[in-house]
Amino acid sequence: MSKNPRDHGFGDAPTVVGVPVVGEKPLGQWCPNCHCASVFAIEVEVANPSPLLRRPAEPHKVIGRYVGCPACPWASPMVTMVKIVEPF
Repeated sequence: MSKNPRDHGFGDAPTVVGVPVVGEKPLGQWCPNCHCASVFAIEVEVANPSPLLRRPAEPHKVIGRYVGCPACPWASPMVTMVKIVEPF
């Protein structure tokens, strides 16, 4: 059985909510896989974060951020963080 490289030691890979949002500007670094001229910052909401992630009581979303290549399937490891949701 092979280890899932996307679980980061926390179990299953996270389930995402919606469509990932790509940053407007390229990061100016080469893709380590296909050597595309630039990679982009990508952000997506995570539905099942790690139980080790500390979360506040107020309304919040868990956001995953990673770097990805537009020309191939390469992506960096995802970093998860809490984003406070302001009530309307």
